[in-house]
Amino acid sequence: MFDASFFVALSFVLVVGVFIYLRLPSKIGDLLDRRAAAIKSELDEARTLREEAQNLLADYRARAKSAEAEMAALNEQAEKDAARITNEAGPAIEARLARRIEQAEEKIARAEAELIRDIRAITADLATTAAARLIRETITPEQRDKFIQQTIDNLDNKLSGNHLR
Repeated sequence: MFDASFFVALSFVLVVGVFIYLRLPSKIGDLLDRRAAAIKSELDEARTLREEAQNLLADYRARAKSAEAEMAALNEQAEKDAARITNEAGPAIEARLARRIEQAEEKIARAEAELIRDIRAITADLATTAAARLIRETITPEQRDKFIQQTIDNLDNKLSGNHLR
C-alpha cells in the first residue's frame, strides 16, 4: 500500500502545497511583472532618446537647408547688385562688390562651420551619454573592480620599467 510511488506523490503534493501556501507563484509573477515594467521603461526611454536625436537631426538639416537658401539669396542679390553697380560706377565699384561677395561667402562659411560644430557636439554628447549608460547597465561591480586593479597593475609595471637609468 505504501510503496515508493506513494511517497513520491505525497512529497510532490506537499511541495506544491507549501509553494501555494507561501504564495510563490504570485511572488514570481510579481517579480516578472516588475522586470517587464523595467524593461518597458528602458525601451520607452531609448525610444524617447531616439526621437530627440531624430528631431535634432531634422532641425539641423532644416538649418543647413535654410543656410543654403540664404547663401543662394545672398549670391543672387550680390550678383544683381554687381550688375547694377558695374553699369553705374565702373571698376572701383566692382572691387567693392567683390569684397561684399567675399564677405557674404565668409559669413556663409562661418555659419556652415558653426552648424557642423554644433552637430558634432550634440552627436558627441549623445554618444557619451549612450556609452555611459551602456557601461553603467552592463558592467558588474566585480568587473569594474577587476578592471581598475588591472589598470593600476599595468601602470605600476610601466612606471617601474621606465625608470631613468
